[in-house]
Amino acid sequence: MIKKLTVTNNQQGMTLVELLAALFLVSLVSVVIWTTLAVSTRLNTTEISKLRLQQETNYIATEAQRLHRHCYSYEFVVTPQQVEVQNCQTSTGSEKTYIISTKFLYYTDENELNDVETRYYVNTKTENLTVLRLWLADPENPKLKVSIPLELSRYKQSP
Repeated sequence: MIKKLTVTNNQQGMTLVELLAALFLVSLVSVVIWTTLAVSTRLNTTEISKLRLQQETNYIATEAQRLHRHCYSYEFVVTPQQVEVQNCQTSTGSEKTYIISTKFLYYTDENELNDVETRYYVNTKTENLTVLRLWLADPENPKLKVSIPLELSRYKQSP
């Protein structure tokens, strides 16, 4: 009455259920890895763009400070396409224009993303250049932007 169970060792391959389970697990792991890579790539691209904006903002501030110390009088001009110093009058009496930056979208609090320019007339012997906020925006993603207050000064000569 008692039957013996015998195990045969002639099993060949996998069953369909085992194959489907393995395929499901591999696809689940692949989806998790792919999603992680996609999110990290998007985040990395955004952070690189923001870093470029911050570096360009620092460059503009540094170059504007250098020109503020170099020129006796000038016009600081911010247009949506560029930031420049016009009519820079030096000690030699020459007048030059310097384009500081052209890679991004630029505006100040006075002309927020309009197609108008903001112009500041500066006599460095008597006054400083004060821009409440200088904004830089990424041309590919205008929502991505950086701003700095810009205060340029130099030692004044006593009268």
